[in-house]
Amino acid sequence: MSTEKAGRSRGRRALVALAVLLIVAVVAGIFLYNFLTAYFAVNGTWYGPMKLQVGPTTVTLQAYVDLSTHLNGDLVGTGTICSKTPVTNAISTVDTGVTGKRDGQNISLSFAASTNTVGLPFLGVTIGPGLELHGTYTSLKKTSLGGLLVNGTADSMKLSGDAGAAPVSMTMKRGTESDFAKACNAQPAVG
Repeated sequence: MSTEKAGRSRGRRALVALAVLLIVAVVAGIFLYNFLTAYFAVNGTWYGPMKLQVGPTTVTLQAYVDLSTHLNGDLVGTGTICSKTPVTNAISTVDTGVTGKRDGQNISLSFAASTNTVGLPFLGVTIGPGLELHGTYTSLKKTSLGGLLVNGTADSMKLSGDAGAAPVSMTMKRGTESDFAKACNAQPAVG
């Protein structure tokens, strides 16, 4: 009886050791894949100017986004677009939902107004037609292995598209909400 118990105990220990090794291998594989492919390269916060060509005039707004990458490659996040009003010089903002896709160095982002902007703060869905932009990102800096999942290795994005008849271009870089607020305050009034 005691040899039977000892045999079962050794079997359980071997099974636990195998499960631990499998978990370690999976976690190491995820980090290795992320490190080699920069899969989460655009995760994190970004800000920069969004330029709209309206006839002969270029209108500059500021945009801020906080992006995450799903395991299927889809990008999701939230954003804010700001401008200064021409008469009072006050900052006006629009909250947006952001969705997109990353394929290698290519990226597409779609912005749509959020219900937070139209007075439904608890619903939190995007509404209306979206502004879709396409472009690329670049990675010039290296990030520590631990920071790859939180803030990826990319450090700039260049996107373009159109809003109906108005061509749109956007150049974004890593930054915080504070950087975005400073950029909003520094921009000239629209109009």
